[in-house]
Amino acid sequence: MRYKFVGYSTKGNLSLPKILHDRDLAQQDLLNEIHTRKGERVMSPTFGCVAWDILFDPFTNNSEEEIKKDLARIVAKDPRWENNGIKVSEAQEQGIDAEVSLTYVPTTEPVTLNIKFDENATVEF
Repeated sequence: MRYKFVGYSTKGNLSLPKILHDRDLAQQDLLNEIHTRKGERVMSPTFGCVAWDILFDPFTNNSEEEIKKDLARIVAKDPRWENNGIKVSEAQEQGIDAEVSLTYVPTTEPVTLNIKFDENATVEF
């Protein structure tokens, strides 16, 4: 099988990188930026997600819109994805929940990322 996109991930096992292809690679690329605090990456002050900076602030309409706008910016940077909608809400306990509905453009496959911004930084997909 010929893959259009090929990359590596050391998530979980630094000594044995996992090879990722196509949709899995594109998804990991999005998650890498979403799970990075804005300004944390050297020489790339705009890389990352603003949600980590406002995580412990009171959840307001302004913070909700700011996170939505930043997640939309991250998705728009990657031509492999089409944004179908972003929902952001205050988590039941502590943190922020986001649901990002996407289409993987090369195959038109729908993908939904359920992201929880909290001190544990868990992601389900």
